[in-house]
Amino acid sequence: ALKYTEVRAGWPTRRLLRVHTLQFSTDQSAERVRREADPEVVFSLLTRSVLDVARNVGPDAAAESMRTWLTVLMRKVYNSERESKKISSAQGTAFIDRVSRLVYGLCQKSNLSDPYLLSRWENLPPEWLAAAVYPRMLGFTAGEDGEGIYGTQPRDLHLALSSMVDSALPLFIIDAYTTVVVYLYTPSASLHLQASFPPSEDSAPMQVVRRLRRRRPIRTELLALRHGVKEDEAMVNTFLIEDDEREAGAVELNMSDQPQNDPVQEPASAYDRFRLEISGALDKL
Repeated sequence: ALKYTEVRAGWPTRRLLRVHTLQFSTDQSAERVRREADPEVVFSLLTRSVLDVARNVGPDAAAESMRTWLTVLMRKVYNSERESKKISSAQGTAFIDRVSRLVYGLCQKSNLSDPYLLSRWENLPPEWLAAAVYPRMLGFTAGEDGEGIYGTQPRDLHLALSSMVDSALPLFIIDAYTTVVVYLYTPSASLHLQASFPPSEDSAPMQVVRRLRRRRPIRTELLALRHGVKEDEAMVNTFLIEDDEREAGAVELNMSDQPQNDPVQEPASAYDRFRLEISGALDKL
C-alpha cells in the first residue's frame, strides 16, 4: 500500500491510499514445498501454536505435542524420499536434523514452563527464535603457524562437548540470542593463543561477534570464557544442551592419560535418547 498526497490546480489537496494486490501461484507438489522449506521458519510457525498449549494446558502437553508433530513430519519426509526421486536423501536428512534439534531445544521442560520465555519467544523472527531455543555454536581454526590468527571460515557444530573434543578446534562462539560466548578450549589451543585470549577486536571471531550483536534489537551480553576455569566451564555447560552429566564425564575420562584396555561404550547423550524416542514412535505409525 502507498499513501500519498494529490495536489492539482483548482482542486482541493487530497490524501490518497493506493493499494496493489499481488497474486502468487502455489506449488502443487508437497515434495518440492518440503525441499524448499526453511526449517527455522517451519519451526517458528509451529512454536506459536505450541506456546498456547504450554500456557493453557501445561509444559508436558506442549512437549508431547511437539514430539507428535516431529514424528509425523519425519514419516512424511521419509515416505516422500521413497516415492520421489527428485528429493535426495541428504536434503531430507538435513531438514529433519535441523528441525529435530530445534524441537529438542524447545522441549526442555524449563523452557516450556517459564512464562517470561514464552512471552519473549512468541514475537521473535525465525532466525532469532532458533538462536534462543538452540544456540548456534561456531568453531574457529588457528592460523597455519599456530599463532594468534584465526581462520575466517568457522564450522557449525552441535551443542555437545564431544563436538569440541572431536573437532580439535581452539576457539568457539556460542550465540544464544541474549548472550554471546567466546570460549577458548585450551586442550586444543597453542600457548600463544592462550596468552593472547580474548582475541583482538580485528580478529575473525570478534568480527563475527560484532555482526551478531549489531543485528540484535536488544543488548547482548558478551562473555569471554576459557576451559580450565571451573566457573567458566560450568557456564559453557549450560549451553551444551545435547549433553548430560554422564556423557560429559565419559568424554573427560577418555581424554585422560589412563590406559584404555577395554573399549568402553559411551552412554547415549540426552539428544540421542530424544531421537531414539522419536524413532520408536515413528515405527508405530
